[in-house]
Amino acid sequence: MSTPRSNTPIALFNGTGTPKNEAAAVTLLGKAARQNSPIAQNRLARLLLSGQGTPMDKVESLEMASYRENPPARATPVLDEALSSLSPEDRARGGSRRA
Repeated sequence: MSTPRSNTPIALFNGTGTPKNEAAAVTLLGKAARQNSPIAQNRLARLLLSGQGTPMDKVESLEMASYRENPPARATPVLDEALSSLSPEDRARGGSRRA
């Protein structure tokens, strides 16, 4: 289920009904993610993991994935698998950013 906070950045990222603007989409996803939108948190974590539209940052992706509070947003096998491959040091860095 999409929310207004996640619909606009996703449309911007994909160029659906608006000119494509990945940078603006990532910025809006970040704002929505910080407002606890599980869809935005999931999308932003995946973008950070892949480096699509933003510099790749697996530690930040881990932080965003662990920031999510709603279990349905956590069910992302690709994200879960990639994040499980992070080193213990990277996991610790991601956890320390949340504190």
